[in-house]
Amino acid sequence: MTRKNIIADIRYNPYAVLIAHMDAESFFRLGGDISAFSKANDVFTHECEKYHRGLRKNLADFAPYAGYKGLENNLEFASFLFNPVCIVGFGDADNIAFVAMDEFDLAMRLISRTNLPIHQTILWIGRYLYSPD
Repeated sequence: MTRKNIIADIRYNPYAVLIAHMDAESFFRLGGDISAFSKANDVFTHECEKYHRGLRKNLADFAPYAGYKGLENNLEFASFLFNPVCIVGFGDADNIAFVAMDEFDLAMRLISRTNLPIHQTILWIGRYLYSPD
C-alpha cells in the first residue's frame, strides 16, 4: 500500500479542540456519591448543547438575509462540532472533557461558568483536525 492510498480518504479541517480537566469535588460535597462524576459531565455537556442551539438559531435567523431563503432548516454544523466527549479521569483531574469547535466563544463561555469546576484547560489549535464526516 502506498502513502497516497493510506491518506487518500482522510479529510482535515481547521478546527480547535478544548480539553478541560474538571474537578468533581464540589459535586461530591453536594451529592456525596459516585454520581458526582456524571454531574460534572452533565453540566459540561449541557453548556455545549445550549451554545450549539444558540448558534443554530442564529444561523436560521440570518439565513434569509444572507440569500439562503428556503434553506433555514437545512443549514447545519458538522456533527462533531460542539458535541463533547466526557470521560472519568483517574488522577488529578476527576473528569476530562473534549469538544471540537470552530471558534473560541464556546471556550470562553465554558471557562467562565461558575457551576463548572474546570481545573485546567488546554486549547489545541492544531493546523487541522481529522473530521469523520
